[in-house]
Amino acid sequence: VVCWGSDDDGQSSSPGGTFTAVSAGGFHTCGLRSDGTVVCWGLDDEGQSTPEPAEFKTISAGDKHTCALHAHDNWFFCWGNLMGSAPGDFVQMSADHGTQICVVHSDGTATCWGENYANGGPGRFSVNLGPITAVSAGGDHACAIAAGAVLCWGDNSNGQLSTSGAGKAVVIAVDGEVVPFIAVSAGGLHTCGLTQDGRVHCWGDDHRGQATPPTS
Repeated sequence: VVCWGSDDDGQSSSPGGTFTAVSAGGFHTCGLRSDGTVVCWGLDDEGQSTPEPAEFKTISAGDKHTCALHAHDNWFFCWGNLMGSAPGDFVQMSADHGTQICVVHSDGTATCWGENYANGGPGRFSVNLGPITAVSAGGDHACAIAAGAVLCWGDNSNGQLSTSGAGKAVVIAVDGEVVPFIAVSAGGLHTCGLTQDGRVHCWGDDHRGQATPPTS
């Protein structure tokens, strides 16, 4: 793992060894090793860099918390200032930004909680386009993929929900057309999605160029 940027709390000083996944949080970073164990480095004032002693298959570092899906029974575990665990049929999760967490269930529904601007409060929800296949928790907003479409909801003060400026859940269109997305990432004040043809599209706050992806 190679990290760059601020290292005031050691969040960019990665340890040795090999990892299968990595997630950078607010002031800490966590990596998933091939044996399912998690190693974290950086700020640990809330216990966010002290992982649970278990085997995991996914990892997601948030502001002052970290969450992971258990490798064998699909429980999710969180440590730090959002400590807890829950059994379930979870297939994907996101705790990457702010203080909210979103998970996708095997039946295509999703649940978000924490400081959740996503659906007005905690609760399980679905969309009428089809099963939700991925979800991403941003700063004060969240996004999901269903049937290749990206839907975003929550705070839209910087246009992070859509290019149309709507303040509710909307389907993202690119150049006037709904294009199939295969991945989405909700940031602090912007959002980026990867389309099926390999293009990256971003919308929202762009004062540092974060919503203007390179053309090549």
